[in-house]
Amino acid sequence: GLELLEKTDHPRKAGKIGTCLINMGSLYFSMGQNDKALEYNLKAIPYHVASGDDEMACYNYVFVASTFTQMNKYDSAQKYFVIALPLIKKLNKPAINIEYYGKTGLLHAALKEWRQAVDDYNKAYSNAVTVNDAYNQCFYLRLTAEAYYGEGSYNKAAEAALKSLAIIQSNKFEAEALRLYYPMSQIYAAKKEFANAYKYLQLWSDLVRAKNQADVK
Repeated sequence: GLELLEKTDHPRKAGKIGTCLINMGSLYFSMGQNDKALEYNLKAIPYHVASGDDEMACYNYVFVASTFTQMNKYDSAQKYFVIALPLIKKLNKPAINIEYYGKTGLLHAALKEWRQAVDDYNKAYSNAVTVNDAYNQCFYLRLTAEAYYGEGSYNKAAEAALKSLAIIQSNKFEAEALRLYYPMSQIYAAKKEFANAYKYLQLWSDLVRAKNQADVK
C-alpha cells in the first residue's frame, strides 16, 4: 500500500502516507518491536505536518512519545509530549485527550512521579466518561489505583480499584479483570486487610489458570 501511495498524485497523498506509516508503527508496537515502531512513527511525522492534519499529528507525537517511554528514553518522550501539547489544547477532543493524558501518566509512573501520574490518569478517565468509553474508564482507574499504591495512598488506591472493578464486571472485560486482581491483592495487603488480599489473589490465580488452559486448547 505504501509503495502504491508513493507513486500516486492523489491530493491527500501526504496524509495517506503518514497514516500508512503510523499504522505500521502501531503494529510493530503491538508486537513489542519498539525500535521498528519508533522508526515508522518518526517517518510519519513530516507527512502529517505537511498534510495539515493536526489530529493525526497529535496522535503521531503521542505514539512517538509513548514508544520512547517504553524504551526508557524519558527525556525524548517528554520532548514529544511537549510538542503535542499546544495541538492537544487547540483541538480539545476527548479521544485525543485520552491518548495524551493517559500516555503522559504512564511516563510519570515510569519516573515514579505518582502525583503527576494520578492527575494525568484522572484527566484521561474524565475524557473517557465524556464519550462513554467504558474500556478506558476502567483502564485508567486501574492505573490510578496503581499510582496511588505507588505513593502509599492505599485507601485511595482501593477506592479507584473498586470503581474500575465495577465497570469491568458490568462490561465483562475479563482481560482487564486479570490485570486488576493482582494489584488489588497488593493494595489490600498493604492495608492489612488480608482476607480481601487473599480473595483477589485467588481470583487472579483462577483467571490465570483458565487463560492457560484456553491457550493450551
